[in-house]
Amino acid sequence: MDGLIPKSLTGRLMLVASTVVILFLPFAGLIIERAYTASLDSRLEEQLKIQTYSLMGLADELELGVLWLPEALPDERFNQLASGRYAQLFAQNGDVLWRSLSVASIDLPENTVSSIDTIGEQLGEFQFNRVTLSSNEPLLLAE
Repeated sequence: MDGLIPKSLTGRLMLVASTVVILFLPFAGLIIERAYTASLDSRLEEQLKIQTYSLMGLADELELGVLWLPEALPDERFNQLASGRYAQLFAQNGDVLWRSLSVASIDLPENTVSSIDTIGEQLGEFQFNRVTLSSNEPLLLAE
């Protein structure tokens, strides 16, 4: 055991410093990775909110209860097949009212909000859900 611990002060200091660094770096890396992932998730959620507000701005009520959205949207990713940017609009009863052109090539999940009562007091707030498509493509839903 005496051979493992250096006798000089410099050697002991190097041993302690090396041990601290070896133990600290994995934890620091894990914390930084989690913070980075959380930052990316937050940014993606903000982008989804902006896209949702953009779609709401394009919507027009032709007559009472009849909503209109243009077939082609200004953001070209909604007009290209399998672009990774998809949009669907559901009625309260769960029927699909409108889909972006990009949805034609994939099967998006059904409306996950079962009724307006389930979101009650959260009406107007975004809910984000992560799902995986049948093609193993991860998807973040904003409702």
